[in-house]
Amino acid sequence: MLTPEANCKNHCKTDCKTNCKSKLKMLAKISQVGTSVGIIIPRYIATEGGFSKGSPVNIEYKDNQIIISKPKTKREGWAAAFKKYAMEGEDAMLLPDYLDSEATELM
Repeated sequence: MLTPEANCKNHCKTDCKTNCKSKLKMLAKISQVGTSVGIIIPRYIATEGGFSKGSPVNIEYKDNQIIISKPKTKREGWAAAFKKYAMEGEDAMLLPDYLDSEATELM
């Protein structure tokens, strides 16, 4: 298997470390996997992208390209939003604490 630098020198004939912007490219072949097809993602690309065995991925076909990306988490962006609300003073409690104790007494 080619390293990113060796692959880069093959496809763009330049010094990968100084000139090439597509360091994480590799020519791959499509393989048969059951009744579907698949490709092998080289370790250095999987590592760079944070992918590992069993990782969920989104696969999209657009403009003659197959795009593989990480799915967004359900709560992505929540921490930043809550931080912003706190800085704006919008994080005040809507219900007073004593309502929790009253509810517990009723149970």
